[in-house]
Amino acid sequence: MALGREARPEMKSALTIGRIAELACSMEVLAPKPGNVYPGAEWNFTNTTVMDFLKSAKAISSVFDQADWLSVGELVLKSIQATQFQVTTNTNLGQVLLLAPLAKTLAEFGELSESNVQVILDRLTIDDSVKAYEAIRLAKPGGMGQKSDQDIQSRPTQTLLQIMQMVQSEDGIAEAYATGFHKVFHTGRSALYQSIYAGKPWRDAIVDCHMELLMLGDTLIRRKAGAEAEVNVQQRARSVLNLKSDPIKYAHALKEFDLFLRVNGNRLNPGTTADLVTASLFVGLADGEIQVPSDLDQLLDQYNPSPSGAY
Repeated sequence: MALGREARPEMKSALTIGRIAELACSMEVLAPKPGNVYPGAEWNFTNTTVMDFLKSAKAISSVFDQADWLSVGELVLKSIQATQFQVTTNTNLGQVLLLAPLAKTLAEFGELSESNVQVILDRLTIDDSVKAYEAIRLAKPGGMGQKSDQDIQSRPTQTLLQIMQMVQSEDGIAEAYATGFHKVFHTGRSALYQSIYAGKPWRDAIVDCHMELLMLGDTLIRRKAGAEAEVNVQQRARSVLNLKSDPIKYAHALKEFDLFLRVNGNRLNPGTTADLVTASLFVGLADGEIQVPSDLDQLLDQYNPSPSGAY
C-alpha cells in the first residue's frame, strides 16, 4: 500500500509529481524531434497540434498530483478521461501508461530507481488491467488488432504486468513494463544527462535522447509500416547520430531525417520513441538533474493560455 502524504519520503525535486508529469510532456513536444509534432512541424499531422499536446499535459497534472492514493490503473484512466475534456484525438495514452508507474514509485519511495519501479510493477493487479483497458478503449489508439487472449475489448483476467509481458515483443510501452523501464533508465536518461552535462540547450538534449532511443527501434513504426521499415529507420538514425560531433552536419542530417520520416502519411512517425523520451524526462526532472528551462514560460506564452489555465 502506498504511503500517506504525511509519511511520503522527501523527494529530490521540489516540484510536485503532477508538475513533473506536465513538464515532461510539455518539454517533449516543444523539442524538434524528427518525425513528430513540434512547433513549426505540424503540417503533416492533420488532426493533432502542439496545442493539443500542451492541453493534454496540463490536463493530467492534477491527476498525477493524486499519485499518493490513486492506483496505477486509476492514474491511467483518470488521466485519459481528463485529457478527453481538452482534446479529441489520442495525444498521450503511451505517455500516461509510462508515467503512471513512475509517478506511483515517486509517491511511495521519494526517488526513482529501477528497483523501486520494479516493486510497483510487481504489485500491479487485475483491477489495474481493467482500468487501463478502459482508458485504452477511450483513447482509441490505432493498430491495436485483436488478440486470442486478453483482447482489449474483453475483460482482462491477468495483472497489468503479466499482460505487458505477454505483448512486450510487439509494443514498446509493454516492453518498458516487462523490462523494468530498462531503456528509460539506461538509454533515455543517460542520453539526456550526457547532452546536458556537455552544455547543450535542453531542446537539443531531448533531440539527442530521441535519436538514441530511436536507434533501438520503434514499435509504432513496425505496426504501421512493417519490420523492414523499422530497421531502415534504426539504421538511418544511427547514421545521423554518427555526425553528432560535427554540429553543422548533424543539424543538416536531422532536418533531412525529419523530412524522411514524414512521408506517406506519417507511417514512419516514431510515436513510441517520443513516449519513452517523455518518461526519460520525468525521471530526470524527478532526480533534479534536469531543471525547469528558464525560457519555458516564454515558449508556452506563445500558445495563449486560456483563463481556465489550459494551454
